[in-house]
Amino acid sequence: MNGPLGPYVIGTWIVALLVAICGGLGFMSADCDEAVIACGILIGIGVVHACFAYYLQRQIVSGIMKRGQQPTNSKELAREAGNILLYDVGFCLYIFFFFGAWGWCFYSFAMMSCGAGAGFAAAGILIFFGFMSTFYMFGWYCCNCFAGSVGGKIPSFVQGGPPQQQPQQQQQQPRPVIMGVALPRFG
Repeated sequence: MNGPLGPYVIGTWIVALLVAICGGLGFMSADCDEAVIACGILIGIGVVHACFAYYLQRQIVSGIMKRGQQPTNSKELAREAGNILLYDVGFCLYIFFFFGAWGWCFYSFAMMSCGAGAGFAAAGILIFFGFMSTFYMFGWYCCNCFAGSVGGKIPSFVQGGPPQQQPQQQQQQPRPVIMGVALPRFG
């Protein structure tokens, strides 16, 4: 997954796989119908998260490519992520799903109280995923906004690819301005 949000997409797929395994084991060992339903819904939640991670990455890349840019510029990534945040219906629907599913994972512990074995692990993984993906996305967006405001390119480890050589620029770039104050140029 060489592209923006590559580590997020791969991480989400790993979480979905773990949830499917734990949820499937819980489904098979459940002692009551409520636990079976809870494990099935947890598996479904993991699948939706995995599908949406790929969808989000593709929306960002295709939006940047439509403008003839490459998805390596922090400013363009932040701009496209902002457009998706504001105008993409799929993203808006997913936000409601994300928080509803996250809350439901807490409730699923009560549904599985009659015994679901590994189903408890599936719910715990999804709760942890809810916390971590929220922090990751907030950090990713803020870092791209900051890097874009000072004219930086995304480091290759954030893009998910091998390190790339930055071309030497002969032109003097304008000094970065933060809150109306021009910062000194180093180097």
